[in-house]
Amino acid sequence: VYTKRDYSWGRVKRRLVSQNIYLPSLHSEDLDNVVIWSDTSGSVTDDERAVFAAELNQILTEFDAMVTIIYCDAEIQKIDTFHTDQLPREIDGNFPGYGGTDMQPVLDYIETEGLTPSCFICLTDGGIWKTPAQPPYPCLVITTTDMEIPIGDNVRLTL
Repeated sequence: VYTKRDYSWGRVKRRLVSQNIYLPSLHSEDLDNVVIWSDTSGSVTDDERAVFAAELNQILTEFDAMVTIIYCDAEIQKIDTFHTDQLPREIDGNFPGYGGTDMQPVLDYIETEGLTPSCFICLTDGGIWKTPAQPPYPCLVITTTDMEIPIGDNVRLTL
């Protein structure tokens, strides 16, 4: 995904190439719409919640994007939407929930709302009741345990 935020020689202005003029185009590689599932189930410890909050804050400061954070255990508890140019802000580790774990309500919400994420990021301890189908958009699953979720790319976050 390219946004017009910076100059890049990776793509030159095509309309000037025929005149042997090569100038950088105004764009940069970035994400425009990020959806994040923060697992708020009872199996997620306070330390994991604090790490999730830190990761969310880092994402909000690193990317120029619309970020939708969905706090969900077995059902959606809360939804926050930010544009990353609305700083400063801070997300604390006081997430609502503490029930079971199910990713499907988050995927259903994305489909129902017609969201088209550039990237779907899952922050979880990995204790998911049932594995949903692979979503039709890039998915990054970040777990705090050795459990691997058989969708998307899995990364282990060491506490």
